[in-house]
Amino acid sequence: MRVSDQGRERTVAVLRERALDGCLTLDTFAGRVESAYRAKTVEELDALVADLPPEDGWRGVLRRFASRFAPGEERATAPALELEVRLPSSAETVTVGRSNACDVVVGEQTVSRVHAELRHMDDDAWIVRDLDSTNGTWLNGSRVSEARVCGGDELWLGGLRMELHL
Repeated sequence: MRVSDQGRERTVAVLRERALDGCLTLDTFAGRVESAYRAKTVEELDALVADLPPEDGWRGVLRRFASRFAPGEERATAPALELEVRLPSSAETVTVGRSNACDVVVGEQTVSRVHAELRHMDDDAWIVRDLDSTNGTWLNGSRVSEARVCGGDELWLGGLRMELHL
């Protein structure tokens, strides 16, 4: 079915609201809006919002408030969910995300379905690797795609602060 201008605007409005709720980064939002304006079918528009959670009232307000804090030092003052994880020494990799297929499943909307991977190295060190998440992986205030994780480091996946016990 061919897309109407009204259908495009509805999709862009949903994307805007989900971005304000913290479910999309600015780059992801911009890319999806661009795709919405290029879409030729209703199915293409539906695919742009299919993975987004429904509007969640007061939680969205809290996320909008938290998103005003820039990454880095200010991030520590933003409201966060905290998760304590004991990494098994026998595991080679541990995946973290919202998907039930992950080793550590979290119910935080700012965490991608499969957000990051923690990989055990030969020297008993651990490496965190971002798996193309929407809201990023942050280690000690800096966004990382891959980095060595040590005990006491501050690791954030989206709005989730993780305390790792290595």
